[in-house]
Amino acid sequence: MIMRKNAAAGRLASGNSLQMFTDESLSTLEQAYADALEFAFSATGGHEKDAVDKLNVCGSQMIAAIMEQATGRANRLGIIGPIVPQQLDIIRQKLENKHQRLTDDFAHGIQGSERLKKVPLVNVVNNNSPGTIQQVGIGNFSQSAFLQNNTELVNAIEQALASEEFKVLDADTQATLQDTAEVLKGEASKINPDPGKLKRWGGRLVQMCNDVGIKVGGHTLAQVLIRMFGG
Repeated sequence: MIMRKNAAAGRLASGNSLQMFTDESLSTLEQAYADALEFAFSATGGHEKDAVDKLNVCGSQMIAAIMEQATGRANRLGIIGPIVPQQLDIIRQKLENKHQRLTDDFAHGIQGSERLKKVPLVNVVNNNSPGTIQQVGIGNFSQSAFLQNNTELVNAIEQALASEEFKVLDADTQATLQDTAEVLKGEASKINPDPGKLKRWGGRLVQMCNDVGIKVGGHTLAQVLIRMFGG
């Protein structure tokens, strides 16, 4: 998305692109690792050394995945000289610092500025009406409900992307929605999907639909997810 946007503005080969890569890399790690921390605490009920050790490994794997993507894209920006490797080193250092800080906070029972709280392991966005979305805790993921509703989930995604509201969006917003939809459809096509990914990407897509005005499509998608998770 960053590359498309900056290429269209004629500033792809610029420090602006690298700074946006840095910001997006940090945001991605923070969001993904926060989910991992929340899941670990809710699953174990604590923050013992074994959980901290596993989270450390998880965070390191996240950083490796982010750096692989950032490096591949940064090397295609067309920037000559040492600035790209220098900025990639900065990105890695910032990611490792954030990983360490968040892990240390978890080890002391803190997330953000609050004490860790146990929350339901599965949450999904519930859309009670086409114009209203709220976050609610619901029951556990049901494999049988998934099998009954996964085709409807894919259909709901495709209908949202085929809607008139989608067609009038700008190209960047359409591309972002399509990218999110592809991840969700890919997970939904698996025989044994990852419930956490269905929750995160499904909720994200519903919220995005609501934010950009795809009200009916977002509502339909949310209702399918609720049936799948046994709300």
